Amino acid sequence: MLPKPPAARVVPAPGTVIAHSPASSGLFIGSPSLAALPDGTLVASHDFFGPRSREFDLATTRVFRSNDHGRTWKLASVVRGAFWSSLFVHRGLLYLLGPDRSEEHTSELQSRVDISYAVFC
Repeated sequence: MLPKPPAARVVPAPGTVIAHSPASSGLFIGSPSLAALPDGTLVASHDFFGPRSREFDLATTRVFRSNDHGRTWKLASVVRGAFWSSLFVHRGLLYLLGPDRSEEHTSELQSRVDISYAVFC
């Protein structure tokens, strides 16, 4: 008879958890992005995918900000119609750029001309 494996233990994540969605919700967190503003503010984003998401018709991305070097985070915005998005800073402005929803075929996504974007000041 084989020995019984030790009980699983929960190990805390390193750093600060910005967002969590339990697996039972059917909303899974994906497409993480992080940017630093010129004033030192950190901005993070993620979208939702999974069986209870609306990734195929009206995806949702959440944007968070931290003014204390990432120790604490606050929800800054919910962007409807943004998926697989990336944050970036250009000429001092923060941009979120990505398609409006998930596509099953990459070629369709590449041929789309409508993109979702937001500028946060």
